[in-house]
Amino acid sequence: MAYRGVVFVKGENLDAQNTDANDAGKTNAFDAITWALFERLAKTGDKRVGDSVVNRTVGKDCRVGLTWEQNGTIYALDRYRKHSKHGDKVYLEGGELTAAGKRDATNDEIVKCLGLTYEMFLRSVMWAQGTSTRRLTQLTDMEYKHLFDELIGTEHFNRKYEAIHKQRVDNTVNLQLDVQLFRDAQVRIETKKQELAKYGPPLPVKAISKIREGWDKHHATLTSLSTYERERDLLRTEDNLAYVAVNRMEREIQNVSFSVEEITKSAKAGSCSQCGQRLITAVSKENVTSKRTEQETALSQRKQELSKAYKKAKERATRYNELLGILKTGKEELDKIEANLIVFLAAVGINKDDATSFYELEQIFENRASAQNRHAELIKEIKKLEKDAVVVFERVEKGTIVVKKYEMLEHAYGPLGMRVYRLVELTPVLNNLALKYAEALTGGAIKLEFATAKLLKNGELREKYGVDIQTASGAEFSLSGGGMTRRADLIAALALDELRSSITGKQINLKIYDEATDGLDASGEMCFVNLIREQCKGTSFFISHKALVGDSCFDDIMTVRKENGISEVI
Repeated sequence: MAYRGVVFVKGENLDAQNTDANDAGKTNAFDAITWALFERLAKTGDKRVGDSVVNRTVGKDCRVGLTWEQNGTIYALDRYRKHSKHGDKVYLEGGELTAAGKRDATNDEIVKCLGLTYEMFLRSVMWAQGTSTRRLTQLTDMEYKHLFDELIGTEHFNRKYEAIHKQRVDNTVNLQLDVQLFRDAQVRIETKKQELAKYGPPLPVKAISKIREGWDKHHATLTSLSTYERERDLLRTEDNLAYVAVNRMEREIQNVSFSVEEITKSAKAGSCSQCGQRLITAVSKENVTSKRTEQETALSQRKQELSKAYKKAKERATRYNELLGILKTGKEELDKIEANLIVFLAAVGINKDDATSFYELEQIFENRASAQNRHAELIKEIKKLEKDAVVVFERVEKGTIVVKKYEMLEHAYGPLGMRVYRLVELTPVLNNLALKYAEALTGGAIKLEFATAKLLKNGELREKYGVDIQTASGAEFSLSGGGMTRRADLIAALALDELRSSITGKQINLKIYDEATDGLDASGEMCFVNLIREQCKGTSFFISHKALVGDSCFDDIMTVRKENGISEVI
């Protein structure tokens, strides 16, 4: 099938003269190409045909061999079915490529080499009867989407999007679980801290030592002040008693002094100073002298005692003033000790009013000591929970980053991402091609315009497929059938095929048009054949059960003749 130009393929069915060219095997001859490449036939759709390709008359040893050149590399393909030697194997060789035996792997390599899937082959190379050109202008949105995915190579976007979407969903679920774990950890930590607060802060040995030292100093200072206050009160009492004694001694001294004066006067006068009786005798004189001496001795003793009393009173006054100074200093020291003690107690969470005695303070220490084990356990539990929470939080941070990454990728590969912008970029090109072919096939009687996206209110683009067909006057074109409808389908097919070639860079120089002009009148057939002749760079086969515009339109004529159940090209 090297370069032969435009070839008309007609049929002769010698087994059934009344069927004219029908059932001669024209389509089967070219279906062999489709089966060799994809293990499918145009009329069977996306299903493997199995043994139905084996000629019923022969019954075995089915083989189709193809050789083609692409980008300077020659490929050789052999596919077998019910073969006595090779079974159902398939072989492909070309350049450094060798794929043998394994059908699925070899089929994938064929698609890579051609740059065409089975569906695109039917729309680009073999326009099979009733399939490839069937109402391209009336496909559904999803059918158009699938067509454009294959056309511009964005099918992998769908696979990528599905894989990314699954990853995003899985990572979102894991992130939500980690967020809940982190929240639960925070609740548990707060509960433990509240329980910890009931036991108060731990009492360090150094703090307890300072509190006890301060308490002892406070107690000693209070004791000293009490002693000094008792001494002060005793001095005050002694002063009061001494004051009374001094007053008494002073009166006694006055009395004794008076007695001595009286005795002295009486001794000089010889008579009583009161009654004037003469009293002085030798004996009485001695008595008076003795009495006076006695009184003078008593007076001297009283004066000495009074002097001592005054001296002691002065000493007590001095001591009393000293005690007042000591008490003032002691109280100031006591205030400082109490202030420091309150600070020490507050530092360990103890209220001064709760420890009014050393016994109460020791009781608090004892209670705190008994709670230290639980306190220590809580500290360990809190630290472990906080450590676990940090690990979970780090997972949350990383998970958030991962989810955001997959969200961005999901958007990029989704309906609002790169696909739609790629479609928007190519749609004007496709519409220009449609306009060119509409002019060639209808003389501008109809216009086709493809739509692949629509603009949303938020300014984003979303995929939306369809084709708008209008008449030259701008009226809506009716696709109820007829030759013009067939031309519209051909316009769409030719425009899509040329866009595919420009995108892939792979020009397929083989074209097979099976009943492609069915429904067209003579002028329509002539326009279509002439258009194909202009674009033909290799071989284009026109298969038809009827005579077309004339033999002069074709470079060659090929006949498929069926006789005795076997079709052959002559």
